[in-house]
Amino acid sequence: MTLPVANFVNTVATGGTSTSVFITVFAERDPTIHDTSYPVQKRWINLANGQEWILISFSSTGGVITANWLQLFTNSIPTGAVWVDQATSTDMVVGFYYFATAAITLTLPTTAVQGDEFQVVASSSGAVLIQSATGQYIALGDITSAEAGGTTSSAIGDAITLVFQASSSTWWSMGVQGDWNTV
Repeated sequence: MTLPVANFVNTVATGGTSTSVFITVFAERDPTIHDTSYPVQKRWINLANGQEWILISFSSTGGVITANWLQLFTNSIPTGAVWVDQATSTDMVVGFYYFATAAITLTLPTTAVQGDEFQVVASSSGAVLIQSATGQYIALGDITSAEAGGTTSSAIGDAITLVFQASSSTWWSMGVQGDWNTV
């Protein structure tokens, strides 16, 4: 019996990645935008730090495909943090993280203290506006909102973590998934 020669026409597989979303990837690192050989909904657990990720989509810019991974869990979640499904506009409460299940406005607290943290995931296609209070700002990298400004999600799967710095009255983004429009 003659086997085909491995070349660009006849390739021989020597291993690879699982295409089943039900088999979790375990690795000693976090996934990167270059980890594109997995199906959407593939889970990834970093054995070095305990962080868990899920592949939510792919993007393409200039013909280059990149993976969009969403961090699900980390060992640094504050004790007592509770995730809630939120379908109506509300004032945010410290100790709660939010899955925005509709187009809503989430208003940050006026009495924020150093280190207050919020996480928001846009789990529907409706735009989510995170509104700061009078005298406060929201900063995503080098883009800072106007006083009492906000930031708005642009697509399902957008996610953000905001932490308050009292000395600057600023909610700083520690992690951003997707495109947020800050005004």
